[in-house]
Amino acid sequence: MRQVFFRASYKDLKARPKSLVPTLDLEFEVSIFKRSPGEQVGVPDDTQSILLPSIQGFLFWTVPGDNDWLGGYAGTGFPGPLFQPQQLREDEQPMVECTVSFPLSYDLISHFEDLRAGGDAKLRTFFRIEGIASSPNVAQPFLINRLYFSDSRGSMTQQQFVVPKSRWIEDILPELGWGVSRIVEIPMLRTGVKMQEADDLLGESERKFSLGDWAGSLTAARKTVEALEPVVKESINAAHTWKDRTAADKAADLVAKHKSWAEATMQYQGAVRSILNAGAHKPVPGATLERADAELGLMLALGLRRYVGLRMKGPE
Repeated sequence: MRQVFFRASYKDLKARPKSLVPTLDLEFEVSIFKRSPGEQVGVPDDTQSILLPSIQGFLFWTVPGDNDWLGGYAGTGFPGPLFQPQQLREDEQPMVECTVSFPLSYDLISHFEDLRAGGDAKLRTFFRIEGIASSPNVAQPFLINRLYFSDSRGSMTQQQFVVPKSRWIEDILPELGWGVSRIVEIPMLRTGVKMQEADDLLGESERKFSLGDWAGSLTAARKTVEALEPVVKESINAAHTWKDRTAADKAADLVAKHKSWAEATMQYQGAVRSILNAGAHKPVPGATLERADAELGLMLALGLRRYVGLRMKGPE
């Protein structure tokens, strides 16, 4: 008997397009080596090839502050529809590419988004592999119970793999049927410290939203909109006026009209200001503030801040 050493390395994480069930495809490589490091397997001395007929993957979402490596379990994956048993040969073909598919649910994707909290997607995985070492005289089965990803030196560090948030929300989430998202850049207005209060409040609204503090996020969004109003009045220029209205009239109407647009879109009977004010008052008996309410408040504040940055010009 002699030893061979298995290593796995991460390649990519993709959403499977056109799948009726939202599915993540994890692409990786499996390699064999004659020396450590790696997951050690005993094979016959005259082994000529190693067949990998079965691969299972176990996916975990990295939960901040949870030191249990098996915490955050998200699902078990299997080879996709086009899988064929992979064969390894130490000298001729020491590496094969593999794909394991993880079916998801929309509830699970929503939970992912709550845990991601606006950051990168951070996950972990290991694989359970069944193999057959073939020699002229015998075919010997073996089992690798846990094969973790290796780092660049080949050491199995149980490391997480990270999908940048821009790629997660622009490429992966839409293919999972989670709607089309884009990262919105907010142009900074050149008015010095006059915008600092609004930007700080906007950051507070986003932070509290990521923590699940819907009431706090709504309150900070309302304060952001209020802080933007004097900046609009000071930065108004001829491009924002009507022939029969003064610049002051237009400035006074801007925030109200922004809210009126949302009111019409969402078909609310009351003013949208009451939604933004909701975080500052005790809820009506039987009513609760939910994520969608906080999302609307944050959307209003972000939209107005972006508009101000794009269309208003501060003093040089």
